[in-house]
Amino acid sequence: MIDMSHIWLKILYVLETTVLWRWRIACLRDMRMPHRIVGGTHDGIQKSVYSADQMPNVMRIGCLEYRAVRVATPALLAAFALNAAAATGTATQTLTAQIDAIGKVSVPSSLTLTTAGTTFAAFTGNLLVSYRARTTESTGSGTMTVQATSDFSPTTGPSISSGNLTYTCTAASLGTACSSVQTASTTSQTPIVTLGAGLCTGGGGSCSNGNPNTVETGFTLANSPAYKTGTYSATLTITISAI
Repeated sequence: MIDMSHIWLKILYVLETTVLWRWRIACLRDMRMPHRIVGGTHDGIQKSVYSADQMPNVMRIGCLEYRAVRVATPALLAAFALNAAAATGTATQTLTAQIDAIGKVSVPSSLTLTTAGTTFAAFTGNLLVSYRARTTESTGSGTMTVQATSDFSPTTGPSISSGNLTYTCTAASLGTACSSVQTASTTSQTPIVTLGAGLCTGGGGSCSNGNPNTVETGFTLANSPAYKTGTYSATLTITISAI
């Protein structure tokens, strides 16, 4: 930061040593010339005229102005000198932040299961789950699970509670995807991804390169000839937790 007080000191010094000094010389010169007349006509313009006895008074006014500024200048210099010598105070503040383990998951708004057209072939569909997670160093862990919070409706078709819906997990970009075929449940959570200690999303290094992370789940729904025709729907809740 520029110290403006030093700049002003230099400006006042120049004023003191040049402008005011020349003013003083002119004042003294004019005081020694009491019969100098300022006036007359020049280029058709009437100038002010002072008589010989008025001239000393005019010059005296100019000298008084010089003395007033001359007296004020040291006071200004002293004021800026005090400002330049002023002390500054500082204070410090410690900032803290508690970074905890956390997880976030998102999925498309809906997934339609379809059949290949072969007689009574199972309905299938792939769901890409996006997630972000951070687990505690050394001792942390985390899980992503799924549970059916409502069974298929109406009740004349497939039933999750009867074991008609299964899934697989593949290509988890953070953590370990579930192994083997999992059977969805309406009463308990079943695994999708397992997270270890010190894992985190994004940034590379000890974290993953991807942000968000993803895992693909492949659902299979039984297609029994006993099901009544119609459109059936159920609700799944996917949960991620990290410690």
